[in-house]
Amino acid sequence: MRVLTVDVGTSRGKAALYDDQLHANQLVSLPTEGVLPDGAVDLARLLRFVFQLIRAAMDTVNADASPDVIAVTTIYGHVFLDADYQPVGSGLAWNHNGAVDYVESVTEAYAHVGADPGRPIGAEHLAPRLLWLMHEFPGLFQRIQWVTGIKDYLVWALTGVLCTDYSQHDYAVLDEAVATRVIGSHPPWRRRDAAGATALLPAPEAAHRVVGTLQPSVAAATNLTEGIPVVCGTSDGSAAMYGTGVLASSTIGAVTGSTDVLMTCVAQHSWNELREDVPVHTLAGLSRNRAMVGDDRLLVGGSTGTSGAAIRWVDELTGSDRVGLRPWTAVDPGSDGLFVAPGLSGERAPFFTGASAQIRGITSNHDGAAIARAVREAVCYRFAAMVSGLAPLWAQTHRRVVAGGGQSDPTLDRLRATVTPCEFARADDPQSSLRGSAMFAVAALESDRRAADAALIDLSQAVANQATLVSPDPAQVDRYRKLTGDWIIRMRELT
Repeated sequence: MRVLTVDVGTSRGKAALYDDQLHANQLVSLPTEGVLPDGAVDLARLLRFVFQLIRAAMDTVNADASPDVIAVTTIYGHVFLDADYQPVGSGLAWNHNGAVDYVESVTEAYAHVGADPGRPIGAEHLAPRLLWLMHEFPGLFQRIQWVTGIKDYLVWALTGVLCTDYSQHDYAVLDEAVATRVIGSHPPWRRRDAAGATALLPAPEAAHRVVGTLQPSVAAATNLTEGIPVVCGTSDGSAAMYGTGVLASSTIGAVTGSTDVLMTCVAQHSWNELREDVPVHTLAGLSRNRAMVGDDRLLVGGSTGTSGAAIRWVDELTGSDRVGLRPWTAVDPGSDGLFVAPGLSGERAPFFTGASAQIRGITSNHDGAAIARAVREAVCYRFAAMVSGLAPLWAQTHRRVVAGGGQSDPTLDRLRATVTPCEFARADDPQSSLRGSAMFAVAALESDRRAADAALIDLSQAVANQATLVSPDPAQVDRYRKLTGDWIIRMRELT
């Protein structure tokens, strides 16, 4: 089996061919085109880029090695469509902040109607963006008939089928009562689906469902064969989470990159009972999505403030990564008394506030290496706090964290393993979004939904089992247990 996977990130797009054992051939990576610095998305340019990426990937293999199935993932965002499925204005990627002034109105509307959005609301969610369009661009707003994700738009372009997945649908945060309160009872998309609900988003599918086949015009533009099955897929953060093996038993999946995202799978029927044991400060920052398997599972977790981005920032600012200077590993645990809150974009899970990053206790005796270690320790403390906060949701059996993503420096991983209060392992494929998408595609070719769900769970377990355990520093475990506790207390006071 050959699975063509495409991952469109904010700065780079990647593609690879996987087999049914999740082994990838040579990776193709190109600078992303069509995603603008302010988060607007030029959809026509983005589509041309995806075609280019597919052609480049296929050029690395034999001409007769046509894929058996295709899976696409992209950054999270929204595309607004008219009645003919044509884009209304630009797409909006996750980092477009036009709707930031409308978040409070949507939050208040949820509180007024007594609805639970399932996550803290931000400018990246759909309801604030619709409110922003209604006030700032009324002409465009009146043309909207459908909203999909950026990934969904590409799947539509490949197949002619409009769809979305559970994660994109749940993350939209668009309760009908809330929409009526903030937008009005007669929005332009006042079209009803079979269940009687406002059908602004397509009915959601599991990511590992075949939703259509490659159209002839696309096949000609990409040098592929028409009729290749295309799966629904999901956005890159969600795909990466599945690529870490998050469905495996007693496992927290972690995607470590510019930010850290940690999630675990829990039965929906037990969520209300289990959540009572989750620390209040962690609960406030949690989000939840329907898992792609079965009808009673949730993925529960959250996204921290910046982590990998904070590390890059401090290294560039201090020059602490330059050859010839004292490395951060030469600094003793505790970073000479420095305290860091590393959320450069504001603190998110597990301390969900807008509090900005801080460095406290700095003196002329501290060099760049001390600051670099303090930031890394803070990233690890927050990681450990999130793991501890999610621990009540796990079965009381062997526990572990399996991490994927690009932030995989071995020395930082050992620090994470030393600080994290359970086993820490690193997934063997750093391209977690591509591998998660490949898992969806492999499972999608099973004979029915039950078999596809079982295959996805089995693939997740295999990924988790193959992850490489990272050994903690036994001499520092007790020291870091105390340092982590002290840091959490200071963070609670700060936020």
